Parts: sequence; C-alpha cells; structure tokens
Amino acid sequence: MTSIYLVRHGQASFGAENYDALSPTGIRQAELLAEHLTALDERFDAVYTGPLARQKDTAQAITDAYRRGGREVPLIERSAFEEFDYRPVLAQYLQHANERHPERPYDWATLMRDRKLFQHFYAEALTHWVRGEADEVLEVGQTWEHFHQRCYQGLREVIEANGKGKRVVISTSGGVISALLKHTLELPDEKAVRIGWTVANTSITRLFSRGGEISMASFNALPHLERPEHKDLITFR
Repeated sequence: MTSIYLVRHGQASFGAENYDALSPTGIRQAELLAEHLTALDERFDAVYTGPLARQKDTAQAITDAYRRGGREVPLIERSAFEEFDYRPVLAQYLQHANERHPERPYDWATLMRDRKLFQHFYAEALTHWVRGEADEVLEVGQTWEHFHQRCYQGLREVIEANGKGKRVVISTSGGVISALLKHTLELPDEKAVRIGWTVANTSITRLFSRGGEISMASFNALPHLERPEHKDLITFR
C-alpha cells in the first residue's frame, strides 16, 4: 500500500501584489504542520510539490523540519500539481456577467479588495468553467478537462514511483485536491469543485493506493491547528 498525504499550501497573500507568497499566517500554518508531522515521527519517503511559490514554501517547511531532526527527505517538484490559473477563468466570467448585467459592472480591482465578493464571483466562475461554458475562449491547457486529467496523471506517476509501503506528501492547492478527489471518489465535476472550496490551508487529505485502486482515508484534517490558541489560524483563502 502506498500512502499519500495531500497538503494544501498555507494561506497565500490575497489582495497583495504577489498573491503567490505565503502570508504571515500561511508561514505559521506551514511551520505548525511541519512541527506536528515531525513530533508524530511520521516517516516520509519523499515530499512532492507543485511549482508555485506557496506550494514550494509549504513543502520546504516540512523538509526543513525533518532536516533539523536529522532526517533528509527528498523534495521533488512536479508541474502536474500546479494549481489552475484562475485569472483567465475569472476574467472570462467577469466579462460574461458584465455583458448580462451592464447596469452594475464589476472590475478586477473591486473583486480583489473584497473577499466575499471575490468568493461569490469565483464560485460562479468555476461552475461556468467545469461545465465547459468557457472552453471556446480558453486555451486548451486552461480547461477543466485538461486540468483534472493532468492532476490525476501526476498522482498515478507518484504512485508508480513509490511502491508498497511508501509514504509521500504532495504539497499542492485546493483545485488540485478537488480534481484528485473527483477521480478517487468518482464525483460529478461540479460537486468535486464545491468540495475544493472547503479545503482549509495546510489541511491533510490522506489517500492510499492498493492494487491499482485509490481510496480516501481522511479529508481536510487540521490536527496541528486544533488547540484553542491556534483556532484563529484556520483559513480557507
């Protein structure tokens, strides 16, 4: 059996010039996750990461913690676990919404200042996306079909590279986790995407593979943030 720990990255810097950087909260979340894993003496054969800074920095926090404890864990980057680029998806939907309701147009700057408004448009845009309603104006690599297949192929490659008894971490993003759960749980597209909205920063979703079958053991666990003094560190964006 191969065990896979899917970790969503720490909180990114919403509204900042560089969204991809971990926020101070995101840095602390990653540190606490790493401390938790090393305190439990969880033994990993590799830590995989997508290529985005927030994914890599979360993975690095884990491998650094193990290194301080005297154990080297390989850190391996895989483009398969990169989050989809929400910008063309949201921009396309924003244009679509403004054409339907020209009396109350929204612009990008307004969305980036208001988390609730952003989440509303983001949810609507992703529903539009997974239904294929934006495919005609998106590049092939930006479609939902391409994205979820790319993520699943990446997971299969990790499983093939790590045989029976191996345990690995994949530091990635909510969209990737929802795509992998789509395949693991045989979820409809829209339900898979909605599940992705509930994935907390630095949460752990555990999968295992046995005999070619992939199953889910646990979802969205936050054992490192359950103490009362850490409750304020639970975030979803």
